[in-house]
Amino acid sequence: MKLYIALVVSLFFFTLSAFGQSESEFFSFTLKQGVVQDLYFNKYDKDLFSGDLYSENNAPISDNLYRKVEIDYCIFPFLSFGAGYGKGIAKGINTVEYYTNSFSELELIGKIRLSNKERVFNIEFEGGLSSLGYNSKRFMLSDNVLLNTIERNAVKWRLGINMTTRICKEIDFILCTGFNRVMDDGFDGWDYHAPSDEYIIKSLGIRFYIPIIK
Repeated sequence: MKLYIALVVSLFFFTLSAFGQSESEFFSFTLKQGVVQDLYFNKYDKDLFSGDLYSENNAPISDNLYRKVEIDYCIFPFLSFGAGYGKGIAKGINTVEYYTNSFSELELIGKIRLSNKERVFNIEFEGGLSSLGYNSKRFMLSDNVLLNTIERNAVKWRLGINMTTRICKEIDFILCTGFNRVMDDGFDGWDYHAPSDEYIIKSLGIRFYIPIIK
């Protein structure tokens, strides 16, 4: 993890130094809060009595809360790169078992905007690659007996779409949806040797733009 952090920081500052400044260059600082929704895939069902675990639609927000901070550097009007740090909790259930998961991640991020940041409304697409650490516990649903605990680090990739609206000068409000794939099957507290676990994060955010003064 320390090596990954050093790589992220080095790459970020290399990006800053590699491109000459222009009038379009700026930093942005984003705060997000949302919910984690573990997705159901029947191909991951172990048997009729132990299906893939997923988040209930009526689950309390406190069971699946996610928070994240991001810093980005815009190289061109429509393109930016940055890094983010997020922490969250997740919970999934089937007819027999449930799991709880506490995780954190450090992510490299790239964003493409459909128009420049001065537009009142904007859409952007983003992708990310993370080093994710998690602690997941699997329980029996009937009596809350602990069945298994997995604590690991894993690689995760993400694809997302954001809608932004300008609320005042240099500040945007953001609606975010992102599909996340953890390249490790233990995220839900049990490893059946499936290739991955998947979830969606839906979040609200606020972004502050900081123009570079030459």
